[in-house]
Amino acid sequence: MLQSVRARTTLVASLVVAIALAFASAALLVLLRDRLVAVEFSATALRSRDVAALAADGEVPDNLSFPGDDDGFTQVVSSDGRVVAATGNVAGESPQSEMRPQVGERSNEIRSELPVGDGERFAISARAVQTDDGRVTVLTGASLHAADETLRSVANFLLIGTPVLIALVALVTRQVVNRALSPVDGIQRQVTEISQMDLHKRVPEPGTGDEIDRLAQSMNQMLDRLERSSERQSRFVADAAHELRSPLASARTTLEVSAAHPSGEAMLLAAINDALLDHDRLEALLDDLLMLARLDDPSATQTMRSIDLRDVVATFIESRTDDRLGVEMSQGPVLVTGSSSQLSRVLTNVVDNALSHCRSAVELSLLSANGNAVIIVDDNGPGVPVEDRDRIFERFVRLDQARTAERGTGLGLAIVRDTVLAHHGEVELGESPLGGARVTLRLPLESRPLLTRTKT
Repeated sequence: MLQSVRARTTLVASLVVAIALAFASAALLVLLRDRLVAVEFSATALRSRDVAALAADGEVPDNLSFPGDDDGFTQVVSSDGRVVAATGNVAGESPQSEMRPQVGERSNEIRSELPVGDGERFAISARAVQTDDGRVTVLTGASLHAADETLRSVANFLLIGTPVLIALVALVTRQVVNRALSPVDGIQRQVTEISQMDLHKRVPEPGTGDEIDRLAQSMNQMLDRLERSSERQSRFVADAAHELRSPLASARTTLEVSAAHPSGEAMLLAAINDALLDHDRLEALLDDLLMLARLDDPSATQTMRSIDLRDVVATFIESRTDDRLGVEMSQGPVLVTGSSSQLSRVLTNVVDNALSHCRSAVELSLLSANGNAVIIVDDNGPGVPVEDRDRIFERFVRLDQARTAERGTGLGLAIVRDTVLAHHGEVELGESPLGGARVTLRLPLESRPLLTRTKT
């Protein structure tokens, strides 16, 4: 039962209120008791002062009489312990207290089991005064019966009212929590109903602006991301299946035709070569798919170290003999943190793409600017329309006309984008001064804080 947030919240609220009420009730009873007793001591002090004044003037009668004698008493006690005057309810009784203060001083005490009353407690004040016959002590007492009854009534009220108040607090807390958590119930029901086929559904947002409303908004944002991710995954799986089927079907057709119509060794070798080409295409596609899978996996570890991009570019250029490619590099070190193999793959994909679509020239530049290492690849090809400059980095996207002259896997620029993002950088496609496309890659230099990685 306590696994419920409602039950735990109600229990905690009730316990807190119960503890607070217990301390408050105890403090109230103590304060009320002290106040009532203080009132009675004030009354006895006034009476003892009046009787002491009479005793100092020698005017104390043997039988004292005061209003309310039934609730109190007065005795005048000589220095040798004799009662020289008393009210009628303690006539003939011995002194009701042993207190004997000094002249001019007053003492107080509470006693019970006195001859007067029915065993209730009495507040007694003693005051000493000097008379012509010597020092006498005036003892005055007031019953605390009314004060005790008041305390008892208040205590009984608290004993009955406190549990009722705690129960009321528990009930109200439960209702408030139920109302506060009712949107959570709606969110839970909706999330339970959402499956892989229902990612378009969204949880209800209460619109209250509180934590639950923000939770619902976060849930819907998460569902948006999941829906987009699921759509991308579905398209990716469908495109991958189509791309994998094409070289397999081509190889199968070639081999089946050769098997059905054997025409000598030359034809057989041609069929094998065609099948090997399809195999190469298939192998390249699988390599690209594996590369993207590693980039998509946040748990995949990759060796990141300090590298000089000039070395990466130099190594890349050494493997190229194409006269159309020109290179311009920064004179000083261009240090970044990353994987040299992945960044080399990025260079290969971007430059190969540019060489595939240029008319006569591709320019590769490496420089440092604004805390970034910047790699720029320009070509003088047909360029990329503005409306396609973002889409070209999506997976299995091939543009029409000139930029699809070479058959590729459709994953090269997608790998470029994901690799650059994995290195906390950014990639941009624009118009080149050469008249074609310009691909700009920016990677943070080692001395600069890394950019936050975002993928769409």
